[in-house]
Amino acid sequence: MNKDEIVLILESGPSSVERGFFSFVIQFVSVHRHYFIQNIDYKIYFDLRNSAYSDYTGNHWDIFFEQDNLPIGTRTFWGDSGNVYGYTFDFNDTEERKIAKKIIDKHLILKPHINEKIQSYFNEFFVGKKILGVHKRGTDINMHHENPHIDEYFKIIDNIYKDYDSIYLACDDQAGIDLFKKRYDNIINLSYSTTSQDVDLPNFKTDMSDRHKMAEDVIIDGYLLSKCDFLIKMNSNLSNFSLLLEPSLDFVMI
Repeated sequence: MNKDEIVLILESGPSSVERGFFSFVIQFVSVHRHYFIQNIDYKIYFDLRNSAYSDYTGNHWDIFFEQDNLPIGTRTFWGDSGNVYGYTFDFNDTEERKIAKKIIDKHLILKPHINEKIQSYFNEFFVGKKILGVHKRGTDINMHHENPHIDEYFKIIDNIYKDYDSIYLACDDQAGIDLFKKRYDNIINLSYSTTSQDVDLPNFKTDMSDRHKMAEDVIIDGYLLSKCDFLIKMNSNLSNFSLLLEPSLDFVMI
């Protein structure tokens, strides 16, 4: 290890089971950005334990993403200036999104089996088609901010959906999905495990049996939304990540 290299180990903290998966992903990108723009020689090890996304007792992050092993004897700490998570990305700033994209391409490396699923779905549902992406976060989003009414989505979609072959819908509540499918006949929805039957709670806060699959599904949603031709979204970590993953993606925020 270079003597000037910063080794930063991120832990999820006691509230890990209360956090959505992409809050960790945005944290990961945010902390990388803190050191990336300063051209510091650094290494980050993300240690995610006791989350809602696996019954495994070790590092859940390693189930989904590649990373180097933790150097023996390295201490766990939050960084040289405290917890730097919380950088506010300007999603209307394409250049800012390009910086995040460089970080993602270099450091956020999916496990091969997840990447293969994303590519398989892309080939099946996206290739040769013009896709309108829609992300509607429901359940307990009200704990963060006001949840836009579904009619706000319909008002925008009704004016443009005929210009698209399909609508890729990422949504975490079954009632919302049912309303979309009732109104539009070209819905693609793959969020089987992220979809909650509880109108108040997402699955990661309930007694979900297949937690690994739940995380895989939400990752697939985030990556496939980035491959859409246009995105209608609310303020949510999942689709915010999609904008970082694809800086050229045009969107409207509800």
